[in-house]
This record gives sequence, C-alpha cells and structure tokens, in this order.
Amino acid sequence: MYKTVSLQLFLCLLCLSAVGQVPTSLLRGTNTGFVLTDPGSSALGSPGCPLLSPSLQATLSRNPSLLRGLCRLLLSKVQLVRFSQLPASNQLYPRNANSMATIPIKGRVLLKGFDKVSIQVFRNATLYQYSKAPLVYADSTAPFSIAANIRAELAEFRIRIFVHQAGSTDSVQVADRQNIVTGDVFVIGGQSNATAYLPPPAYTYQSEYIRTFGVYANNDNKDPYNLADTLWTVGNRSPSTLVGTWEMEMARRIAEQYGIPICIINGASGGSGIEYLNNRNAANPADLSTNYGRLLYRIKKAGLTGAVKAYFFRQGETETNGNAPAWPAEFEKLYKNVRLDYPEIRRFYLFQIHLLSGNLEPTAVFRDYQRRAGSLLPFIQTHATVGTRGYDGVHFDVTGHLQTGAEIFRLVARDFYGGKDTTQITSPNVRRVYYSTAAQNEIVVQFDDDQQLVWPKDTTVADATGKALTHRLTQWLFLDKKEGAVVSGRSEGNRLILTLNGSRSERKLGYLPPNYPLVNGTGTPLPGYANAFPGPFVKNTRGLNAFSFWEVPIEAPPAPRSNPVANLTSGSIGNTPAQTDQATSQLISVQTGHWNKFTTWDWHRVLTSTEFLRMFTPASSVQISTGHVVSLEDTVVVKKLTLQGTLRLQPGGTIKLGQ
Repeated sequence: MYKTVSLQLFLCLLCLSAVGQVPTSLLRGTNTGFVLTDPGSSALGSPGCPLLSPSLQATLSRNPSLLRGLCRLLLSKVQLVRFSQLPASNQLYPRNANSMATIPIKGRVLLKGFDKVSIQVFRNATLYQYSKAPLVYADSTAPFSIAANIRAELAEFRIRIFVHQAGSTDSVQVADRQNIVTGDVFVIGGQSNATAYLPPPAYTYQSEYIRTFGVYANNDNKDPYNLADTLWTVGNRSPSTLVGTWEMEMARRIAEQYGIPICIINGASGGSGIEYLNNRNAANPADLSTNYGRLLYRIKKAGLTGAVKAYFFRQGETETNGNAPAWPAEFEKLYKNVRLDYPEIRRFYLFQIHLLSGNLEPTAVFRDYQRRAGSLLPFIQTHATVGTRGYDGVHFDVTGHLQTGAEIFRLVARDFYGGKDTTQITSPNVRRVYYSTAAQNEIVVQFDDDQQLVWPKDTTVADATGKALTHRLTQWLFLDKKEGAVVSGRSEGNRLILTLNGSRSERKLGYLPPNYPLVNGTGTPLPGYANAFPGPFVKNTRGLNAFSFWEVPIEAPPAPRSNPVANLTSGSIGNTPAQTDQATSQLISVQTGHWNKFTTWDWHRVLTSTEFLRMFTPASSVQISTGHVVSLEDTVVVKKLTLQGTLRLQPGGTIKLGQ
C-alpha cells in the first residue's frame, strides 16, 4: 500500500535517504503527488516505524528551518525546473536600437505545489528589477515565460530565478546567473595578424566588459572543435579565449569612451591561405570541419545570429609565396559567403597587408586590389598596414597592435557610435594621377580630398648585414614598374608633386615595391635591404599611412581651363524626385570626400549590391551637408542637388540635371 505525503515531508525524506537515514526503495513520485511505501506500520512516526525515529521526528518538528533547509538542499540536487531559455553567466546579449536587451527566461516547473515564478535582477549589487508571473499547471507541469530588461552600460547584471510554494511565503531559487551584459558584437577573420595574440607580459589588458564565446582551438585554430566548448568568458584570458591585441585595444576604447560592452569572436587561423578560410559547405554552413563553419557555429551557439555589426578581415601574407593572382577572386568568394551568413553587418573592414620578402610582382597587384576593394564592393572600409610600427617582416609587436587598435577604433567610432573625430582618420588613397605639364616632366598624385599629406624624410637603417642603409621615397615610386624616373617631390594639401628626370611617356605609376626585402635562393636578404621594409612612407598629418598602389594609370596633361576648380557652395537646383525608394531617392553626405566614394553618403539603410550600383542614377536626389566638401571628377546625373556644403568640380567634373 502507499501513503500520500506532503511535498515538504517527501523532499525531506529524500534528503534523509541521501544520507542513509531512509531507504530509497520506500520513496517514489507519481503524476498525482508523492507517495511513501508503507512497510506495514499504522502511521508515519508511530512506534515501530523504521522511517523516522522519535528523536529525529521531534527534532524536525522543533526546527522547521532545518526542514526547509533540507528541502532546499534536495531541490539543488534534483531537477525542479526544465529551462528552454536561460541566460548564461558572463553572457553578452546584443543591444537593440534603444541600447537595451530583453533576456527571455522560459521553461516548465516539473513538480506540483508552486503557484508563481519570479526573478530578481541586480545591477552590480543593487536590486534593479523584480518581476513575477503566475503558474498554471497542465498535465502536472506548469509552463512559464518571464523576462529581464537590462541597459547597455559598464555594469554587470545578476539574475536570480525563484519558484514559490503555493500558500506559503517560502520560495526556492532554481537558477542564478551572474556578470551578464548587453552590448555590440564584432567578428574577426584572417591569419596570424588577425589572431594577434600576445601573451603576458607583452600585453596584459583585460576587462570584464570585453567578452568572447567558445574556444580558439589549438594548432592555430585548426584542431577539431569540441561541441561542448560553449562557455562565455572574459576575452584574452588565455590562448583558448583570445580576442587579439589590436582587437582588445579597439574594444577597450569603445567601452571606455562610449560605455558599451563588446563581444569579439576571433575565428582567424595563423598561416592559413584564403582558400582555407573561405571554404563554406553550402549544405551545412556551420560545418565544424571548416574554419568558416567553426566560426559560424560559435556565432550561432552564442545566440548572436543576426547581431554582428561588423566583420574584420586581415589576411594575405600566405599568398605572397606564390598564390597572389588568385587572391582577389578567392576574397570575393569569402565576401559573398559573409554577406550570405551575416546579412546584418553594416561594415566589412579589410586590411591591406604590409610588404613581405620575395621576388614576385603579382604581390603588388593583389595588394592594390585590397586598396581598391572599398570602391568595388559595398560595405567595405579598407585600412593600410604599411608603415605600422613594430614590424619584423611578417608580424607586429605590441606597439604595432596598439597603433592599429587606435586607428581602427576611430573608423568604428565614426561608423557605429557617432564619433566626431572624422578628419583624416582613413588611410590616404590615391584617386588620380596625371602629368601636370605639357612637357610631361611633372606628375601630380591626387589623394582623397580631406587628406593633408606629408612628404617624408629619408630613412636610415641597417641592412641585413649591419651596414648603414638610406632609403628615399623617390626610389619607391615606379613608372611602368621601373624606379629612377622620380628625382624629387613635395606635398601640397592632398597632392604629391613629383619632379621627373626629364620628359617622360610612361603610363602607369606605382608606390612601394612588390616585395621587400628581395632575397636569394635561400631566402636571405640581398645586400642593400633591411630585414623588414623601413620606409619612408607617405602619411597624412595625423600619421595615417597611405595605401601602397600599383600601376595606377597616368592621365595626359589636362586641357587648359580658366577655372580649373569650381566650387558650388549654396542653393538647390532641380526637381524633387517623384519616387520614394530611399535607396535611390536621396543621398546625404556624412563627411567630406569623393563623390564616388562609398563612405561619403548615408542612404538610411543597408543597400543590396544592385542598389549600390544604382546610387548615382538620375533617380537620385543629392544633398551635400553643411561643412562637407564633395569632389567630383566625372559626369553624373541627378534630379535634384541641394548644397548646404560645397561641391568641388575638379577637372572633368560635370553635373547634369536628369528628368
């Protein structure tokens, strides 16, 4: 026979059974309650009952707190609640447009006897939110759904979850999750300079507000991934939880200046070529046998699908060994895959690599593609690493990573946090090269309009044998791939003026050699070369290094004109477009720049590739905002032009009003 007992007594007996006071064979649960196998005694606790001795029964009756404590002990050992959604300790939730995150908590209470569920949310150590919800049982279980709301700020949140016994003030804590934050998510791809991990004491900074998820696998992130490695943690605590050095510096500045916690998931793989990194299994994109899939798996398991703000890609060193010609096409495969699996990203940051040793001219070609990618594909912001400090010929020391972190931070701050520091924060990029005289004995190299360039001094270093070595910028300027034609130069605003050694007829210009140092058959630098390229480098007045470029066409001298540069500074002309598609109805300048530069304009939402190509069609209305100078060197057609700032018509620049 069976005897129905109270929940408290049943749980207490279970506790006692766990310590040998009650035989476990005497206890069992049913769908209707909790029962005790009666071994023949007339009543629990009666003389001769083997379950509770009179002294123990008396002790429990005199000490209800002991009974409750035993119950709580048992509830911590058995499954009282099954959660379907529950935060993890150290988790970062993506913030929404209101800089908040809603944390859903859902599940079922598996035992009867409870009438509500509640949560306590603590901001640091202070109670921040209290919520409760009633429980309604069906089939002996009670589903529940409740939520916590937290702000994106430099504060950590703790969430405690309770179920409450019916008809009692008692409650049982069923979960306790700590150090939860909400903020922004960034993803890293590439090879070793994207991994960028420098263990202590080289770099020691850590922050409770910079998080990561999962594990950076051994063997340069190539070893098999353990499906169980799905914990949240503070980033950069160890090689397995690395974020990267320049990445940590970028995140540190975001957190300190804007008060936003950051999650970075680094999926780079040292020494890996682009074909290894872009390998995507179309049938299973999160395939753990691929580097691409392992990174995507971590994003999905972290609950970050649809929440990645930007993707950073720094790679190409491997291709300098001979596969450089394949890099552009392989990169576009990767870019297409990223846009497919991370459609929410608003920026794809691409790094142009530094000079490496070798003897292969195609290296300069793919480096030039890295420079131009921002004008070829939507959402890409490129950044030059040539001239970055602490370079050993392949990698960078901590000074170089600190520099990169500061430079990338300014771009990210502009793109996502309303950063006001926007002057000369991009790497100077060549826009036009032309002979400036009829004799063709001088060349003008024109960069972005907002750049103020500096002609560098000579650089004196030691070559690989220790002999003093002086490099001049003129020897790294190539006309039709040959040096020696440029004898001197100077900077004027956003232009370099190159003086040639006579009248020239070459048609292409390059800046910086394909490889450095040149090496012999054993890989040893030739005489006259240092171990790593020391410069000099073209920079702007803020120290941003210009992109290297290769075989940029040299235009013929411009036809004489009385007013070579015309500035239109105010007014509005044309008719307002009838259509309302925001992708093409209105473009508004967000900074000084070139008309055809992707980042000059704001179109209010993410564009598809097709829409990007339609940006400058006759359907567009264009507004140049106050304080901005937009330069135009081509012929464009718009329906309406509103000038609050300045439109600078460079030679060849023409604007027409379309119908």
